[in-house]
Amino acid sequence: MGDRICIMSGGRVVQTGRPMDVYRHPADVFVAGFLGSPPMNLLPATVRGGVVTAGTVSMPLPGARDGDVVLGVRPERLTTPAAGGAHPELEMVVDIVEPLGSEVIVHGSLPGVSGPITARLDATARPAPGGPLRLAFDPGAAHVFDAASGDAITQG
Repeated sequence: MGDRICIMSGGRVVQTGRPMDVYRHPADVFVAGFLGSPPMNLLPATVRGGVVTAGTVSMPLPGARDGDVVLGVRPERLTTPAAGGAHPELEMVVDIVEPLGSEVIVHGSLPGVSGPITARLDATARPAPGGPLRLAFDPGAAHVFDAASGDAITQG
């Protein structure tokens, strides 16, 4: 069994490396969405004045150029917010809840953001379809990709 993988798209090599390194640090939007089940959430966003914003979700990105980006957050990195937490928060509208025994997969949407969002939560989570679900994420685990090229700007 090999200890390296090669991700190809359109007949060209996009990224090679150890599987977990590629998973944790995707080189572009294609790799980010290709690896993982469920795949990484990829949200259209903008950078203005060092802040990335996707709908009502914002996080600092010091030194980034203003413009369109894609904010990527893995479903398992979305968690229920801690009281008085310092991490960015979002409120998704729950569409589908998949209780899988050891975990719950929640599919929904974010107000003001096109496209779906998915969270992988602890088995004790009991979100209701049609209702809101408040979540948080560590900005250090987020990925930001250039919207035009798809290339990684930051690699969580």
